[in-house]
Amino acid sequence: MDINITERGWSGHYCTSSHCRFNRNTSIKGPDICIIVSTVGNKSIDGKPEEIGYKIYYETVAFRAKDCDPFAELDTSAQIDIDAPWHINRINKKSDIDANNMHEKVVLEISKKISTGVLS
Repeated sequence: MDINITERGWSGHYCTSSHCRFNRNTSIKGPDICIIVSTVGNKSIDGKPEEIGYKIYYETVAFRAKDCDPFAELDTSAQIDIDAPWHINRINKKSDIDANNMHEKVVLEISKKISTGVLS
């Protein structure tokens, strides 16, 4: 089964993502399905790190897309459960690297679920 993975250049979720120094948004398309994986974190206002959730500094979520065009937005009412770790509760010099790895693991998980028909 062909899976098309596209890294996109804008925030996928989180209303104050403009304050986040880390943003990833990846579209995963299979036949008749499109899922968007979004990771945000490393939020800072006035140079001070801020949580994006209770004791959460980075988070990754996956949602079905509203449609499958290249600029599709995610459908916040259609969140996909993920098994991989989805949040980081600390900020340090390697947190962005850890967030990037977390995002990649979720992209891989979703891709496998599409390939095996778990998501359709």
